[in-house]
Amino acid sequence: MICNVFPETLLRLLLALCPNISSSGIQFATAQLPLLELMDCGMSVCDSNDESLISDEAINHGMEKRPNSNLHLIHQKLIIKHTKLKKLSLWGCSGLDALYLNCPELNDLNLNAYKNLLTGQQ
Repeated sequence: MICNVFPETLLRLLLALCPNISSSGIQFATAQLPLLELMDCGMSVCDSNDESLISDEAINHGMEKRPNSNLHLIHQKLIIKHTKLKKLSLWGCSGLDALYLNCPELNDLNLNAYKNLLTGQQ
């Protein structure tokens, strides 16, 4: 819905701690928002088997420890091709096991708290 309303104006999209975001949702948003320069999806794609899932940082942002029933499955791949994206934050997205980026303007990438991430270049 956000992508339909702000496709030609949105520069920053902050979705950290949103539990209903998947890797395909992140890919869709980047594809539909051509002016996007900053995207924060911290703790949005999580491994439901990770015992240390909720970090102190997340708790400080108001997220409570709760059953993992609403968390996304592991082994998600994230592919982003974007010409204007400068900052991408995926801290705590332990459910991603592969990240492929083609973002020539990217100069700030936050991948804190990854365990199974493989990176590749396109």
